[in-house]
Amino acid sequence: MKISKILLITGIVAIALSSCQKQPVYPNYPVITFKSFTSYGPDSAHIVVNFTDGNGELGYPSNDQNQPPTIYYEWMYLPKDSTTFIPYISISGKGDTSYSILPYNISSLTPTGKDKGISGEIQLKLSNTTGLSGDSTWYAPFPIYTDAPSIIEFKVWVVDRNGIKSNVVTSTPFTVPN
Repeated sequence: MKISKILLITGIVAIALSSCQKQPVYPNYPVITFKSFTSYGPDSAHIVVNFTDGNGELGYPSNDQNQPPTIYYEWMYLPKDSTTFIPYISISGKGDTSYSILPYNISSLTPTGKDKGISGEIQLKLSNTTGLSGDSTWYAPFPIYTDAPSIIEFKVWVVDRNGIKSNVVTSTPFTVPN
């Protein structure tokens, strides 16, 4: 009987301890890591980043259209005979960052309840657009300047609702089809 009580108490304690899962602790600012870049031909491409945010302040309610973007990505280009990527603004000569830095919005990711720490992945879809070159492809904003293959990469960062900017990550390089 005494052994049965000890086993019963041990079992209850084991169940109670196993049901208490510790929530991961993340910093109260967004942190991202680059996961992947995939082109599906000229029609579309995806940039995927992993994220964490300790206070869950990413995104805005989907019906709030007047808020600033949550994610930004910047077009980078590898000039011929160079080993350093430069922003598209540097080669366009337009003096307008709208050519190289593009905004992307996401809906609020803030969970309900007291634990606001979040993690996951965000997929940015680059879709067809008609660009300066007249092409209608996901890479249309990026004209081809040389006969050599054009190699691009993207810099990506997020900004939370408190205006706190994450670290900046860089995609893998990609050769744009001619």
